[in-house]
Amino acid sequence: MNKKLTKILSIFLLAGLIGTCSALAVTGCNKNENNNQNQTGGGGTEDGGEHVHDYEWTDNNNGTHTGTCKATDCNAEVKNEPHVWGNDSACTKCGHEMTATDLNADDFSASPVVVDTFADETGIPAQVEEAKVPEYVGADEALTVGLVDALFEFDPAKLSTIKYTSGWTDDTFSLAANTEIRGRIKTGLYEEEECVDANYVTVNSVKLGSSAAALKLNVPAAGTLVFYVSNGSSDVVGKQTLTLTKPNGSRQAIHYLANGSSSTVQRVTIQLEDKGVYSIARASGTSDIYYAKFTTTLDESAVTGIKVANAGTTDFLVGQQLDCSDVSIVRKHQTGVIIPVSAGHIKIDASAYNPAQAGTYAIKVKYTIEGNLDSQTKEFTTTYDVTVYDYGELNVYVEHIKQGANTSADNSTYINNAFRQYYTVGETFSPEGINLGVVGKFGEKTKNFKIDGSKATISGADLSKEGVRTVKVAYTLNGITKAKGVLITVKKAPEGVSTEQEVKVAVNKDFAQVNVGTKNLYGAYRFNTIQQALEFLTTSNLGKNVPKTMYLAEGTYNEKVEVNVPNLTIIGDNANRTKIEYNALYGVEDAGGFVHTTDSTATFNVREKAVGFTIKNVTISNYFNSAGSYKNAQSNDCRALAMLIQADKVVVENCTILGYQDTLELFTGRQLFKNCKISGVTDFIFGTNNTTYFYKCEIRSINHRNEGQPGYVTAFRGNNKDTATDKVTYGAIFDDCDFTADSGVPQGKCALGRAWGTDAAVMIMNSRIGAHISKTGATSQGGRYISMGNGDPETAQFTEYNNSGDGAINQDLATVKVLSEEQAANYKDFAVIFGKVNNLVNYDDVWDGSYGVDAEGGN
Repeated sequence: MNKKLTKILSIFLLAGLIGTCSALAVTGCNKNENNNQNQTGGGGTEDGGEHVHDYEWTDNNNGTHTGTCKATDCNAEVKNEPHVWGNDSACTKCGHEMTATDLNADDFSASPVVVDTFADETGIPAQVEEAKVPEYVGADEALTVGLVDALFEFDPAKLSTIKYTSGWTDDTFSLAANTEIRGRIKTGLYEEEECVDANYVTVNSVKLGSSAAALKLNVPAAGTLVFYVSNGSSDVVGKQTLTLTKPNGSRQAIHYLANGSSSTVQRVTIQLEDKGVYSIARASGTSDIYYAKFTTTLDESAVTGIKVANAGTTDFLVGQQLDCSDVSIVRKHQTGVIIPVSAGHIKIDASAYNPAQAGTYAIKVKYTIEGNLDSQTKEFTTTYDVTVYDYGELNVYVEHIKQGANTSADNSTYINNAFRQYYTVGETFSPEGINLGVVGKFGEKTKNFKIDGSKATISGADLSKEGVRTVKVAYTLNGITKAKGVLITVKKAPEGVSTEQEVKVAVNKDFAQVNVGTKNLYGAYRFNTIQQALEFLTTSNLGKNVPKTMYLAEGTYNEKVEVNVPNLTIIGDNANRTKIEYNALYGVEDAGGFVHTTDSTATFNVREKAVGFTIKNVTISNYFNSAGSYKNAQSNDCRALAMLIQADKVVVENCTILGYQDTLELFTGRQLFKNCKISGVTDFIFGTNNTTYFYKCEIRSINHRNEGQPGYVTAFRGNNKDTATDKVTYGAIFDDCDFTADSGVPQGKCALGRAWGTDAAVMIMNSRIGAHISKTGATSQGGRYISMGNGDPETAQFTEYNNSGDGAINQDLATVKVLSEEQAANYKDFAVIFGKVNNLVNYDDVWDGSYGVDAEGGN
């Protein structure tokens, strides 16, 4: 595209622009109407008498309007009154049409289409069900003189998947401060290589991923500790090590079998010889503990009291059922021993609980024992408090992640099933994507509660005629109904759009809502969000070969993008001025209750249907893209994708891709990255059996959040299923690229690649390689190419040719072959690289994906 045409096309991005809002997020509009049109007082007639003001409202074009009394002898004026939105998103006072300027842009995580438009309603509270309590089976057995077997268990599945910044304890087991429980599903239980329970399934784990994280155990006497553990550090094969710190301060190494990312859950048994506190922590790398139990034999002694070890759920909203089913009790013995009590032997009295009113309520727990040795006391009681929060505020979220259908290559998908923002007249409205949350209030305390979105009442979605609609989303709790509006735009299907030879759309957050879906002077359909534009293109029945172009105005678009449109080109104003960013992080729960996995975190997703997709002049970022961004993160894990590609024939040009770990994921298909900057620390360019050509790109290694730790640039498998079915010869190819690093990145220790699978295929040629890259053939940390766990760098397809710089090598290492010019020739031939056949992978055609890159690797 020539410069003149580019300039002309950029002009239409501004056509119809209203306001100067710089962000999308909305938390609602102020509905204060103290200054109404019938206000009495404050002004006067000529003789000083009072009158009723008749205000004439004027739009201030800054999110407010001003009211001036129409009476000639009155100077009453209401300044900067917020607009009050009606169901058609026009101000009910002055008629101003809502624009992005009217929206509160301070909340990064809020949804851009949610507005607060409805007053609370009151009704009759629904009847609350009786409290859930453990089933009572009777008093505990009498104690007898002698020895008794005691069992203490710990199950992370009963805890929340969060970082316990202040620690946690049940008096026997405890978590050190800043230890994280994370969702971690594995099947099968092993001892070394032997499966001892094929039906075992994990749910959560204790992540021992830092020096501060630890699982502790306060034992009353010598006994046996059994725990289930797996390796969480992908590049460890063989023995992984934990450190057991004993009550006397001495340490013991605990070894278990690891096998990289495919490590099994191992059952480990050790003997604890002394009474006191033991601590299990990592020696290096990361380990996950899924379950632990300690058994011992004790001298029986009289029970002196009971204590609540785990109260389970203690915070509720007004109108909610009390749930005591997870309460666990321990009994204290005369000798100081603490033993868990079976839930069947405790009675819970929840009569004090009042679900209709906010407050703190004491729940009584009673434990009865038939005989208590030398003590006459057979009944013991204790209490724990629960808090009931008032219905403070309803939050409506319009992002929703769910697992989608697998691709034709059998790759899983985690899609953003977002609430639709754009409809054509006559379509059927869908409430999918709506999630609810409630901010509970109790005095100065607030707490966020997740609410089942299916229980909301949704109304006002009239799709029979054009207009901006405010769909009412209402939720009733304890007889109080709160509601917020969700904006949708309804337009007639443009005549002839399905037969157009080329379709253009312009996205600018500041376009007036009334113009959304209409053409500007340059023939482009206007939209406020990328999602709106994609919905328009998806529902317009366009042929897959019809060129479609989306122009993005400068600004930051806080959206989680799903591209399913074939033959689409997205052009930003400039990568320095146009950014798409989202803030999803592995292990963190979204508004809909989905706990993010690796692939679900991507800001920008190019799905399998989007064949022929191109994006230019845009920064694509995951918010978690630097060491500093993890300071207050809810997860200790760093997996947070910026971009994920599952499509064939994709071009990314003049773009910046920002992340930290797993920045860019490439599944199957062929892709070209040209003049791009890609940054990260760990495996920040990774994939399966893709073929991706990186030309004149900067590959930037940034600082690790643990100062001085090295990083890994690539992590590829080279096959999607296995070596025998879809192995590729040409995988990731870096030509005429610059491998650079931030100051502070350790010199000579960073790896160019980790072998994720047995067929990892990476070629680096004609490139400048910085001093941060290792020049050794070691296969573990510190080497140039190393193992990620289930791949051997010495047998992988790691090759280089004609590189320069302090990090370049000129002869083979055990892990990489330095090719001759003749051997490297095919890596510069696009008919080969992007051909119909790539080893065991077949395509329908040869793709001319050179786009200005000639056969010699230059322009």
